Amino acid sequence: MATVISQGLQTLLTIVFLRIKTCMIRLKLRKPENMLKTSFATIRFGLSPFIIIATDSILMVLLNTVLQKYGSDGSGDMLITAGTIIQSFHLLVMNPLGGITGGCQGLISYNYGAGNTKRVKKAIMCTQLWATLYTVVMFILTFTATKHFVRLFTPDEEIALFTVGYLRIFEMMIIPLSFQYQNVDSLTALGQIRFSLPMSLFRKGMFLASLLVLPALFGAGAAFFAEPICDLVAAIVSTTLLWTNIDKILRKREQEGLKV
Repeated sequence: MATVISQGLQTLLTIVFLRIKTCMIRLKLRKPENMLKTSFATIRFGLSPFIIIATDSILMVLLNTVLQKYGSDGSGDMLITAGTIIQSFHLLVMNPLGGITGGCQGLISYNYGAGNTKRVKKAIMCTQLWATLYTVVMFILTFTATKHFVRLFTPDEEIALFTVGYLRIFEMMIIPLSFQYQNVDSLTALGQIRFSLPMSLFRKGMFLASLLVLPALFGAGAAFFAEPICDLVAAIVSTTLLWTNIDKILRKREQEGLKV
């Protein structure tokens, strides 16, 4: 109920804010000139973040299933308890990161549309700097203060110590993950869905493969290594993809002039 109430109030607050006179860009209802084309473009741009959020939920369910299956020695319930706490912590960390990288999309898109390609690059690099600084702080907190977060969920000392160890493994590559988030969001803002969507799916595929293979080979606890493995590999691949194509994308925009 708390979730539903907060979502309703958030929606109401957003609508009210976008309707007040002091808002620079007010929300207005008008029919697009080409409804089908506009709808298709909206769906196309929203497809990448939609898949990220939807598959995250599915993969977390699969993680619990794998922990239960391979924790047949009686540790399954404890592993799922640890996994639930870890997922809560991960969500707490990732939401602000998504706010940093996603919040810059409007700036990147605006300058890209205006043909100000130098500012596009600057926005990408500045956002990456802030995303990296944020994840460095969270990485330090993960290894110094997570026991306090875990104890919010359980007073049991054994479960708390058990969870802290796996949580540190799960968040081991949180700094490279900032590059994955920024690369995907930047390419989406530039309208390069042909790059951003496969990059998102690649990371999810890596996580799924690791989740199925590692526990089968090394036991249930190895499932928590799936996250750092896919974070590191996806960050390397997406960063390489972005910076080998960004100049060509921006050069093409410059040649087009201000035509949309």
